[in-house]
Amino acid sequence: MEENEKFVDILTDCFVEFRDSVDLLIIRGDLIQGRVFTPTQIKDIETPVRSKSSENLLMEFIDKKPSHIKSFLKILEKDYNFLVQTFYTKFSERYGKVHNQMKLDIFTNYRKQHSLPLRHKLKLLSHRGEISEFNSIVASWEEKWELSLKEESISTERKMRLADMYFMTLDAQLEHRRVMCDRDLVNDKLLFTKVRYIASMTSQPYLSYMMYLARYGSAKRLAGMPFDDSIKEVEEALSRFALIPACRETGIVLYIYFNMLSSIYEKKPSESERSRLLELARKAIHHFGREDEKMGEDFRRMVLTKIALVKLGIGVFGNHLKDVCVTEENRKKAGDILHEIGTKYWDKLEDRWKMFFYIAKSKVCELDNDLPKAHLSIAKASTFSSKEIFESKKE
Repeated sequence: MEENEKFVDILTDCFVEFRDSVDLLIIRGDLIQGRVFTPTQIKDIETPVRSKSSENLLMEFIDKKPSHIKSFLKILEKDYNFLVQTFYTKFSERYGKVHNQMKLDIFTNYRKQHSLPLRHKLKLLSHRGEISEFNSIVASWEEKWELSLKEESISTERKMRLADMYFMTLDAQLEHRRVMCDRDLVNDKLLFTKVRYIASMTSQPYLSYMMYLARYGSAKRLAGMPFDDSIKEVEEALSRFALIPACRETGIVLYIYFNMLSSIYEKKPSESERSRLLELARKAIHHFGREDEKMGEDFRRMVLTKIALVKLGIGVFGNHLKDVCVTEENRKKAGDILHEIGTKYWDKLEDRWKMFFYIAKSKVCELDNDLPKAHLSIAKASTFSSKEIFESKKE
């Protein structure tokens, strides 16, 4: 089946939902400016009844302009993003992988200038233990969201932007509690219900819900729930990559998947599973670097440390794995990674990752038969592990 035929097939399936939602009056200017229709053609399509105008518009695409359906969907992204996501979800389910040009357009200026910097700042505050400022920012956006609910005249666009910012603070809370190893997180039904609800209010609900799924699956595993049960949500989140381009969030999902698979690998290590973990880590680095170079670098140093640990047969909590062979090649590559981190990223490295850095450094020195340096590295690691890096800093 040709691509245009596939588009017609899915639009036909979505016909009623599109007809009942789209207002030609709102998008007529974009249809003309985008050269999809001429003013005369729009005049012929329009009727005094909104639903009839929408029906005529859809039939034009289905019968006469199937090659323009993709342009139509692009126009709808601004005001009817939920319809676009419904369309591509059905397309993916029926026809498989979606071409990059058909993926959701998530890279908006607002995301770049506001919501993404906010989320990244909260991540850094959490990892540095600067919880007072973290909580202050979270409370501020929660208050703004609550106040917006009382505004009768608030525009749809402003409501979505507030939802975007509020969702970022909710996601940051989930991440922070995961870093703190809060095993009771999965039982916070109020928080997860709120995250799920706000996800539906954001400008990119499909993307936001992907994050909800990954966070919930991660929380289930942290609580000690069976792997086969916990992985379901994460795998569903991964399935959404068909419609979502590589970005910060897809990198996070890959990182969560990496950590979950690590828990299985540590119980039954194998070279094939280790290779799989390393490939996931490299893929996550690629996704993290797609939007913002500085943010990508912040994540890169974190994931590189993980790669070094895997190559050296060290678990996610710094424990040495039994029966894991560390080849000379793995030792050398781990050493190269540690050198890059030490020379390029050290000043920005959080205490948590400095601790893991020295644990890895100790293993390299041990493999080099330099026991004095190995003991020194372990001593340095202990200084960072004893700094209560996950506790709120005293003011």
